[in-house]
Amino acid sequence: RSIRLGVRSLLVHKLRSALTTLGVLFGVSSVIAMLAIGEGASEEAQEQIRRLGSQNVILRSVKPQEENSNTDSRVLSYGLTKEDYQRIVETFPGIKGAVPMRELPDEVRRGPVVVSPRVICTTPDYLEVTGRELSQGRFLTNVDERTVANVCVLGHELARELFPLSDPLNERVRVGADYFRVVGTLLPRVRLADDAAQAGTEVTSEVFIPRATGERWWGEMLVKRRSGSFDMVEIDYHEIIVDVGDQDNVLFVANACREMLSRNHKQRDYEIVVPLELMLRREETKRIFNIVLGSIAGISL
Repeated sequence: RSIRLGVRSLLVHKLRSALTTLGVLFGVSSVIAMLAIGEGASEEAQEQIRRLGSQNVILRSVKPQEENSNTDSRVLSYGLTKEDYQRIVETFPGIKGAVPMRELPDEVRRGPVVVSPRVICTTPDYLEVTGRELSQGRFLTNVDERTVANVCVLGHELARELFPLSDPLNERVRVGADYFRVVGTLLPRVRLADDAAQAGTEVTSEVFIPRATGERWWGEMLVKRRSGSFDMVEIDYHEIIVDVGDQDNVLFVANACREMLSRNHKQRDYEIVVPLELMLRREETKRIFNIVLGSIAGISL
């Protein structure tokens, strides 16, 4: 009898019943949609950080804020040094490996195509430490280091730009004033939110050459030409990526790196990025974000 009475009452007020049902439907849908959007966005950001390497500690050289000189040319020395790299590898406990990276201010050419990617000198351990994956061919080897070979590995974007319709393997590209043989290509890498491309370069466009080859052809001094002047930059490494064996030791190693660099650098010419810290911050932000969205959706309901 109660059910029949309720149905009869709903049918008497059809418009009011339909609007009430529609309101409940929209309210519940808004709760589900807003929480799903927040969860999806947060999960995507955390997955990128995991792919970047939750067991890595990234040390970067940072140009000090001393740009008041008006001379036509000057020598600027700053950043991570070979001694920093040796200290990390030889004295830090719990380190699986470390990869130094040095960027060269040069263009890459193939025929009429000229691009300005990140020209990176590094070691064969780069893939193992960073978790990057090959698309085809091979990466740099110890033999390339010993023989100071003119070989290179192209990033995904650079390979697509230089060889849009052909296979780049065993082809030759010009890096600076020398020709290099392409031995492999990489899949796209994860980009950090604070990665910033220098003028005329794209941060995700890369070419890798052996560290020994870079030291032989480019030397220790890098020349950055500008309109009417040039800068002489003396820098050993632009970046060092440290692979910590156990994720529980990542924060300990990061703090040890901060202490070591602060003791051995007279100026703040470095920065330390810890993807694990970023992930923990993201998780906390995600929790707050979900509470806010859930509250708004609950009020709507």
